[in-house]
Parts: sequence; structure tokens; C-alpha cells
Amino acid sequence: MTSQVLSEKVGVVFGVANKRSIAWAIAKAWAAAGARLIFNYQGERIRENVAELVGEFGESVPLYPCDVSSDEEITKFFQEVRTKGSARRRLCEHDARGISDGA
Repeated sequence: MTSQVLSEKVGVVFGVANKRSIAWAIAKAWAAAGARLIFNYQGERIRENVAELVGEFGESVPLYPCDVSSDEEITKFFQEVRTKGSARRRLCEHDARGISDGA
């Protein structure tokens, strides 16, 4: 039995490109620990692949575009996250380069 230590957390996952992405492995671990997840994709080229992977967590898991080189897209993405991520604490993962646990 897996501990649900993240049951009141929302995981914001950046950097999933395919099933071999470190970000994908982290997302799976967070989900197993009870976190609700929100994903992004960078560009239409990988949208379909990321959507297929995200579908493993169910139809209601949010997936939004976000090109991190665009301030406008980052702002829009986090506006969406605020509406979907009602938990007080959020986890943030980007391509396994760092994890931040912030309010």
C-alpha cells in the first residue's frame, strides 16, 4: 500500500515529452502518492503524445499549452493552474532540474 502523503497537493508538471522523460516518472510517483496533477506541453508538435500519456491519469487531468520562452504563455498557464489547483500547497516539477514546494 502506497502512502498518500501528497493527497492534498497539486503537482504542476513541466517537461513531459514521452514516457522516458524524467518528468513523466516524477508525475507517476506524485500520482501514486496522491497528488492531483496538472500538465503542460510546449508546442503542438508534442501535444498529442503528451495528451496520450496524461490520459493514463483520467480524462479530467488538465493539460495546457505553455512555451516557457513566452512570458505571456507562462502567465496564462499559471492563471489556469490557479483555477484548477485549489489545494493550498503546490508541487512544481520542470524537467527534473528542481522541485519546489510553494504556496
